[in-house]
Amino acid sequence: MDVAAAQIPGLVVFTPTPHLDERGFFSRTFDAELARTVGIDPDAFVQGQPLALRARRCAGPARPAGRR
Repeated sequence: MDVAAAQIPGLVVFTPTPHLDERGFFSRTFDAELARTVGIDPDAFVQGQPLALRARRCAGPARPAGRR
C-alpha cells in the first residue's frame, strides 16, 4: 500500500496495491500499522453502519421487520 500526503493539509491518501494470481486479486484496503506510521490512530475509526444501526436507521437495502 502506498501512502502520500495530499494538497489538502492533514489529508493522507492510501492507495491499495493489488496482488494478482490465477484466481483473481487481493487488495488490502486498510493497514493499521501503516496508519500509525503517518500519525493516524486506527482505534479512533468508527464505521458508519454501526452508527446507523445504533441510531435505529437502516443502512443499506435491508430493512428491519415491521418498519417502512
